[in-house]
Amino acid sequence: MLHNIVDLLFGAAGIAMARTNPMARWFLLGGGIVYLLLWIYGLVIDMNAAANFVPFNTADNWLHLVLGVGMVGLGLWLGRDAMEKMKGSTP
Repeated sequence: MLHNIVDLLFGAAGIAMARTNPMARWFLLGGGIVYLLLWIYGLVIDMNAAANFVPFNTADNWLHLVLGVGMVGLGLWLGRDAMEKMKGSTP
């Protein structure tokens, strides 16, 4: 149940931050880093221990890795495009 609530809050934050390009980029970068941290946490904890309070499983770990890499990659790529546009528009 907690995992579903976290995912819903993450989605709501993404929708709210999608209003502007810079906010969307920060969502991708920040959210990607959070997902990568969740991936590392899922790798380190024992799946049957009390530390697995979310709870994670192997499929969640793979999903967090793919989402984290994809979101950070998109955030960096979109940031590069914005920087190139800014450089091209200056006199």
